[in-house]
Amino acid sequence: MRDGFRMAARIPYPATTPKYFAVASEVTILAFLRSIGGLPTPKSKVTLITFPASGSLYFTEDLANATWRVTEPTSPGISLKDKRFCVGPQQVPLLALFIATLNQLETIDANTEATLRREAEKEIAYLRRFGRPLPLFKQQPSDHIENLERYLHIMSSLTAKDLARDRVCIHRPDFQPSNIIVPLSSVSSSYVVVGLIDWQHPSDLPLSLQAGISQWLQNYDDAGREPMAPSSLPEKLSDLGETWRREEMELYHCRLLHYYYIEYTAKYNILHYAAVTGTFSLLLRHIFYHSYKIGIGSEGWVPAEHYEEVMARCKKIKEYALAAIE
Repeated sequence: MRDGFRMAARIPYPATTPKYFAVASEVTILAFLRSIGGLPTPKSKVTLITFPASGSLYFTEDLANATWRVTEPTSPGISLKDKRFCVGPQQVPLLALFIATLNQLETIDANTEATLRREAEKEIAYLRRFGRPLPLFKQQPSDHIENLERYLHIMSSLTAKDLARDRVCIHRPDFQPSNIIVPLSSVSSSYVVVGLIDWQHPSDLPLSLQAGISQWLQNYDDAGREPMAPSSLPEKLSDLGETWRREEMELYHCRLLHYYYIEYTAKYNILHYAAVTGTFSLLLRHIFYHSYKIGIGSEGWVPAEHYEEVMARCKKIKEYALAAIE
């Protein structure tokens, strides 16, 4: 502006769903992080910030003004110490382009067990109403329901008993290199982290459900190799052809990223490290991740009242895809 005023505007795009809540929560997260010391905020500091329940973070005023924007009234938020902020219903992003009009939210959960239980109970309710046999796998909906009910019986044994350690903290689902701003400092002539961008769809989750290595940094798929072993290049790398040499270098970099992520997490963020290396940590994260892929194939669960509309839009997707091929 001519008077020196500067403003950053956030324009929602198709993947930003549900629009009101996704943008409201993203703005709140940025304001909240600035309020506790500014950005960028190291993950070790974020881990120490405890929230009263699982959900998404909102300005209290925004959540109060949102009750008319969803098909059902939103749950009242749980206020933080700073009353401007509260934990509200968790966002559930869907097939953004075709289901953007459905403002889908989840409830607020008190702890890890409540979060996992809700997802299983949600799937059981869906199967009882819409479940169909799968002839190819010779599976009836009742078979899956039985497995889910067994899971509910053992779930309390999977979750952490130390609630103080399994604290609810901010979960950033899209942590990747392109979202970390690291310019070269003109003062120190070294690279410095100055910002973390793309905070859409953040949520507050128990540490045991979110602790892990980002898919952009982890190297668990390296078959036959211990991921925590130090990496090294082949002794006769220069003797390899260009293609093989390039592949070895890429594999070497993947192993280094995984190794040093764990090494420095253990050094600077012991709470996160303890959650990552816990007995059932990987199993719990897989259970939670796949709980969002139930209902309509990989598109995710939707409320029963939206089922027919979503199926119609899925049909449109197939029609558009076939038309594009032709």
